Amino acid sequence: MLFVSLFLLSCSCKKSFQNNKRDSAVEKIGIQSYGKGYKVSYNPTKEYALVYNTKEVKLNDPFPTLFYSVVELKNNKVIFKDIVVGGKIKWISDFELELRSLVNRPKDILHSTSNVIYKLNVKSLKKHK
Repeated sequence: MLFVSLFLLSCSCKKSFQNNKRDSAVEKIGIQSYGKGYKVSYNPTKEYALVYNTKEVKLNDPFPTLFYSVVELKNNKVIFKDIVVGGKIKWISDFELELRSLVNRPKDILHSTSNVIYKLNVKSLKKHK
């Protein structure tokens, strides 16, 4: 009974340590790149993290600029970075991000059904519409 208890406790501690190590690496990237107000969103498989922040570049900017990075958690390495004026970003599948823009020219609003700038496959790092 004692050995079984020790075995179960040792397995759960290792997993917690790995999660803490991953979270601290993402936190370091977030603070260094985007300051204290950064946000993190993990993909459903927890293999990648989206680290991002929005900032007003100009005073009273109606469309704050989106600054973001994609971090591969296996290596704790930034694999993609971009900046988009008036951008919004979210995971739409296990390995795909969708980037939208709130900024459109008036004639584009009338003719466009979508304000998707691009979708990014984080495994291949290819952009598509």
